[in-house]
Amino acid sequence: MDSLERELEKIRKKEAEILAKIDKRNKKRKIKCAACGSSHQIQELTLIQTHWYIAPTGCIGGDFWKEGEMQFVCPDTQIRNRLFFYGGVSPENPENTVEEQFKSKYGHLFKEVIEEYEKHPRGYRVNNDFYTNRKNCERFGLIDKKER
Repeated sequence: MDSLERELEKIRKKEAEILAKIDKRNKKRKIKCAACGSSHQIQELTLIQTHWYIAPTGCIGGDFWKEGEMQFVCPDTQIRNRLFFYGGVSPENPENTVEEQFKSKYGHLFKEVIEEYEKHPRGYRVNNDFYTNRKNCERFGLIDKKER
């Protein structure tokens, strides 16, 4: 049994090394700002996870926050860009949407992550749907519902 545990420990160590290499590669991937047209490495960007408020209804309904869209701030212009994901679902795991895949693979690689809770969010002027098409899903290793 001891040799099996040692072998398993080696495998786990190798897995951790590979995951660290993947993160190192992924944080250098670039996202384009829709305002200025410049591409920026993920590690240079601030990610904002918005939340929206559900007002109380009746005796027990509402009065809670729901996770909204993700946005990133362009370091050159300080303008927010929206990251849209249109309901893509992994065929292997229907609960694993394209947005959840992105958060899992890239969320921790941003320079900073801000959880924003506002009942009346401030406006922003730029819309970026960079991740909505299949080419970008493939580029970032995201599986959309159309892939089978």
